[in-house]
Amino acid sequence: MSQLILDDRLLLARPFLIKEILNALREGLMPIEEKEAKLLTAQLRNGFIWFVDTLEKVKIREGLEGSYVELLTKIADEKGLKASDISEYDLHLYDTWFNLHPEKVCGVQKGTTSYSFPVTTFGTEADIINRVNPKRPNNPSAVKLKAKAAKAKLLLLEL
Repeated sequence: MSQLILDDRLLLARPFLIKEILNALREGLMPIEEKEAKLLTAQLRNGFIWFVDTLEKVKIREGLEGSYVELLTKIADEKGLKASDISEYDLHLYDTWFNLHPEKVCGVQKGTTSYSFPVTTFGTEADIINRVNPKRPNNPSAVKLKAKAAKAKLLLLEL
């Protein structure tokens, strides 16, 4: 998932961009092989846009091309979207809430090659502990868990 912070107006344009890309993939307007198009479709349905973190220019259809933020801005302008229009439904559509709150994700979201699980979050135990309780780096519950894990490992080795 991108650490790019978008204003509410651009977040509201995000589902429209995803629908535009899905339509372009379905109609064969993007120069992508069929197998890759199926994978991108699965990722998009889960709210994952592959070119968010790059400056890559993507052509969706005639008159709609550019980088991620440029595309969102064009769509927001075309649709006349305002920041005040965002609703609870919009926040839950295509994982938009996590784009609004990237600090709530314990790791980094990346696209995979799996159709069943097209998006996964890569993170460590430290990422989770730091997200859940950032003010206490030596979280006592984490220390207790590590001690229990070490004890269990010793018990297993004795078997």
